[in-house]
Amino acid sequence: MKVPQAVALTGLLVLISLACGAGQAGQSKPGAVRVTSTLTQVSALVRAVGGERIQLTALLGPNNDPHQFELKPEQVTQLARSAAVFESGAGVDKWLVRGLAATGGAVQTVDLAKHVHLRAGSAGEGGQDPHWWYDVDNAKLAAAAVADELARLDPAGRGTYERNAVALGQRLDAADRQIHAKIDPIPVQRRLFVANHDAFNYFLPHYAITLVGDIVPATDSIAAVRPADVARLVAGIRQQHVCAIFTETTIDPNLAAQIARESGARVFAGKLYGDALGEPGSPGGTLEGALSHNGAVMAEGFNSC
Repeated sequence: MKVPQAVALTGLLVLISLACGAGQAGQSKPGAVRVTSTLTQVSALVRAVGGERIQLTALLGPNNDPHQFELKPEQVTQLARSAAVFESGAGVDKWLVRGLAATGGAVQTVDLAKHVHLRAGSAGEGGQDPHWWYDVDNAKLAAAAVADELARLDPAGRGTYERNAVALGQRLDAADRQIHAKIDPIPVQRRLFVANHDAFNYFLPHYAITLVGDIVPATDSIAAVRPADVARLVAGIRQQHVCAIFTETTIDPNLAAQIARESGARVFAGKLYGDALGEPGSPGGTLEGALSHNGAVMAEGFNSC
């Protein structure tokens, strides 16, 4: 879509002509298609599909929470120089709108949420759950959309992009099989899930995992936590005999520890990749790696009961 002309951010328009900053900007590749991505999950998809034919600028780095992110002036410069910007959509990267407005509205954007199947979410993010990338089928749909857009920008690379998308789909399917192999043998009544916030509503039903509750009962990780919500969650944990509470890499675990003390459960040692992927080379450095890691951590937690 084309972003309409809008009022620029104060002082940012003059910075469009400045050199790009360091951060997550990729090294210069002569002849490569210059694109930008928002969330780490989107960056992983674009990187896997684009390969060596693209120069990717990832706005968010590993373990960065998108709910608390603000664009830097140099990142607005990078947006203005991009042939396309890939966004996750469904409200999770709504901060992008102001940055695009500061570029004058000429940047092509691809909202990947429009190419996947969305679930209902909290009102703060437009009533849709933005964590669609933790559904393998959605991730494959998004990869296909990335391939289509890159092929539009670079017709000579269409075959490469399509092959890369297929290869990524195969890796995602392999991760899905690994998760099933770990979780399926666990009795369903022991697959009881409590975590920081509603980041896993696409993942859980796929493996017949029951959501007992979340510490932040919203798809936005910085939503307010009300005492009544905490009391309700503690009661649910006690009633269903949940033994393990899971935490995420981007969220302070202190409240989880408090709820564990009050409910008699414990905070499980392994952390999940929720709103952000991990460092390159880590178990969660790719989307398929994060899925496999999360499945393994959950299985270990359920088996510890």
